[in-house]
Amino acid sequence: MLNSFLRSQEYRVVYGISLGPRDALHIARLKLVHECLPPARKIVDLGGASNADQSEGALLAMGHPHRPCEVLIVDLRPVKRVTGITGAESAPVYASDDGAQVSYLYQSMAQPLPLEGGSADMVFSGESIEHVTETEAALICEEAFRILKPGGHFCLDTPNEALTRLESPNKYLHPEHRKEYQVPELRAKLERAGFEIVAGKGICPMPETLRTHRFDSSELITNCRLSETPEEGYLFYLHAMKADK
Repeated sequence: MLNSFLRSQEYRVVYGISLGPRDALHIARLKLVHECLPPARKIVDLGGASNADQSEGALLAMGHPHRPCEVLIVDLRPVKRVTGITGAESAPVYASDDGAQVSYLYQSMAQPLPLEGGSADMVFSGESIEHVTETEAALICEEAFRILKPGGHFCLDTPNEALTRLESPNKYLHPEHRKEYQVPELRAKLERAGFEIVAGKGICPMPETLRTHRFDSSELITNCRLSETPEEGYLFYLHAMKADK
């Protein structure tokens, strides 16, 4: 536990140890999870398995403050994930320290979910929708809308193509990415599925890079924060809501 703490980004910030761009992104995403996600009793987390030996999954491990009663993590079996079995969950059913019931559904997030309509309070997609095709992403949005209760939330963050294309002009950031979005594209996809966009954030905003069209990774560290403008974030966050009829 001590070694884990000493390696953590939080420790490095407190004691003035240099951060890298990926450290800054992680810290800003922690801030997003702590400050922006709504409370929910039942959460469906798409692609939410942790690769750090945390059976509660990435969302709870990141400190989601509104502790749910139930979390269903939809992800591939460990042997099919990029990280493999290293750090995989110890079992497909798990109880967190504060009593949340965590279970795993081993399938692609692009497949229909064996859940009743109107049964979930929040669907979360943390840096995962870029791993499926545009057609599959549209199906995911429709399925999220189906399983959410009226008034339920679909919250997601993803790389911002307006910036990733400046960083990597000829290919996606990761070989398993299938589509990197600009904000209007993903906003339109969510609205076509029936959602209303109620909030958005830029994660590690890079306005100077956008202005000059020259990617400067140091701006990620300088702006290790959230912005009210999703379009300027290296990652962007959208909070979509199913109307409470």
